Amino acid sequence: MKIGIITLSTRRDNYGGTLQCYALQAFLQKMGHDAFLIRYTPRSWKLSLKKRIKALRSKIKAESVDDSKWIEQRKFEEFIELNIPSTKVLYSKYKDFSTYPLDADVFITGSDQVWNWKTYDSTGYPWFLRFGNSGVKRISYAASFGTAQAEKGFLNYIRPLLSGIDHVSVREKEGVDICKAVGVESSLVCDPTLLLNKDDYIALAKENGGSIDASEKTLCYLVGWKSGLPIEKVKKFGEENSDGIMFFPTQGSPHVFENPAFPTVAGWLEAYSSCKYVMTNSFHGTIFAILMQKQFITFGLSGRSSKMNSRVVTLLVQLGLEDRLWVEDNCSISEIAEKPINWEAVMSKLEDYRDDSVAFLSQCGL
Repeated sequence: MKIGIITLSTRRDNYGGTLQCYALQAFLQKMGHDAFLIRYTPRSWKLSLKKRIKALRSKIKAESVDDSKWIEQRKFEEFIELNIPSTKVLYSKYKDFSTYPLDADVFITGSDQVWNWKTYDSTGYPWFLRFGNSGVKRISYAASFGTAQAEKGFLNYIRPLLSGIDHVSVREKEGVDICKAVGVESSLVCDPTLLLNKDDYIALAKENGGSIDASEKTLCYLVGWKSGLPIEKVKKFGEENSDGIMFFPTQGSPHVFENPAFPTVAGWLEAYSSCKYVMTNSFHGTIFAILMQKQFITFGLSGRSSKMNSRVVTLLVQLGLEDRLWVEDNCSISEIAEKPINWEAVMSKLEDYRDDSVAFLSQCGL
């Protein structure tokens, strides 16, 4: 089948977002389908002045760093061009989907926070697959609302939109509840990055020239969301228990450790496969620590960003790894990081999780 996938794909500083985009189309191609990315970047998010001011204040308060000058060094666009078949057209308005109609048997929305949408207008319609011929099958795969709760206005907005999707699946348990609140049944499935395995990603890194050796190092991968990361404790742990810190900041993360690096996607995967420990506040950073079977700690997000913790909590509970989540500053880094992980049990649970997700796709006729 010819399958068009719409997801958050044009960010040039988000490794997890890019790899989830890659993983779903790669898995579908493994199943024998002709899968491609529908490039959609709304021209305007239509934030009110009040929201713009609030967002700016939040950014300043978080002391985020503008790492745009390192974007070219990461070569995200080159990775996408080489590894993800995509539409030539970059859709930026809802009416573009009528101007440049898509030819496909199936449309899929997801994964990632494609439904974390608060403008309540037609700009959000493409994420709910409100385009194309009526005969095209519509599926959501591991779509996320990016929140544990939804306000009444948003529920009213998504109710008719979700009803037009033939098969609905979400990434978080809270997403199942939100769908249920508007009368839509949904399935809980794994993030698409988990549909592939360690060997798939090591091969991908080699094919794309990954060349970062993080042997015996503590890899610290941080996204620019506020979290309870105890900087000095992590630094001390890295110096005493490994060959120091290898630090990958992204999405405006403050440069809290020395010598930050900005690798390509392939280099990022190589570092994950070769490091000794992983410390991260990232959902996908956690996923790849698990896939590469590394000793790791995940630091939950705090403040306004804490609403996004549901995705990592769902994942860790599903795999019996909830004890890897840092919850208080008085916890011992060493106690969590050095605690043995029964990888045989974890991989068995992951295989079951993956099988359930593949079964959902099969039920959709794929």
